[in-house]
Amino acid sequence: MKRRAAWLGVLVFALLLVGCGSDKKTVQKIPDTSLTALTAYVKSKPDTKLCVDSEGGFRADVLPLVKTSYGLEFTNIQQVGHDLIPAAVKDGQCDVGIVYSTAGLIAKNNLQVLEDDKKAFGAYTPAPTIKTANLSKYPTLQDDLRTLTAALDTSTITELNARVDVDKEAAAKVAGDFLKEKGIVKGSASGSGKGKITVGSKLDTEAQLLGLMLSQTLTNKGYDVSTKIPTGNTDITRKALVNGDIDIYWEFTSSGLNIVKEKPIGDPQAAYAKVKQLDAANGITWLDAATMNDTYALAVKKSS
Repeated sequence: MKRRAAWLGVLVFALLLVGCGSDKKTVQKIPDTSLTALTAYVKSKPDTKLCVDSEGGFRADVLPLVKTSYGLEFTNIQQVGHDLIPAAVKDGQCDVGIVYSTAGLIAKNNLQVLEDDKKAFGAYTPAPTIKTANLSKYPTLQDDLRTLTAALDTSTITELNARVDVDKEAAAKVAGDFLKEKGIVKGSASGSGKGKITVGSKLDTEAQLLGLMLSQTLTNKGYDVSTKIPTGNTDITRKALVNGDIDIYWEFTSSGLNIVKEKPIGDPQAAYAKVKQLDAANGITWLDAATMNDTYALAVKKSS
């Protein structure tokens, strides 16, 4: 009887070992390589949670494009603030997050941006936009902004974003330091009497930084500047421009294409040329664009 009990104990222990081993084999980590790899993972794990912000999660040029290009669709979606998404992914509140590719919080939270291997997302290069009917009020506006626009590349704006979101510096100070360092803003105003102008911006850190740089540059150039920074999301800020509540703000090329009901374009120059042409019919002029490209992306925790 004792011998039978002993063998039974050994058998139970062996079965437990096999069970534990099979569990380890079935553990599947979320991939940190590409959107194609993520698609396969989500199909096997349909409860994978995606964190989105109030804009990126509901635009026609973000998740619908991912679904069309990859067949990737999330059914478990949670909305949080855009600046809270990286930490939410890091802490496991969600598995995947929609992020802006130039966000300083990506590196801080040890996230990996997944390769868009089928090029679903478009190019998002910013340019100041203004009602064409108002251009005659500001005859030197394009020239006054040319140095600022030329100074804004992708690595530069990523660093500036990090100073605000990671280092917690005031956005107005970060904008001012950059303008002085590049010689865009001088110690004393370089002009005067160039008219009243109201500068707006969208909600995220980067958009507000761009708006602050725009307002500080114009002030230094001799404009009487007032600000509505931030103004709102894309729809609200665009309406404010059209309605005359603001006079100028930075819009991004593929966001502009979404406004005019066109699909995003991946090539930055082609996207700018297309939206500039199409929006002219709406009475909106796109001034010179920066070279920076802040596209949408999906990010996950880096594999350890």
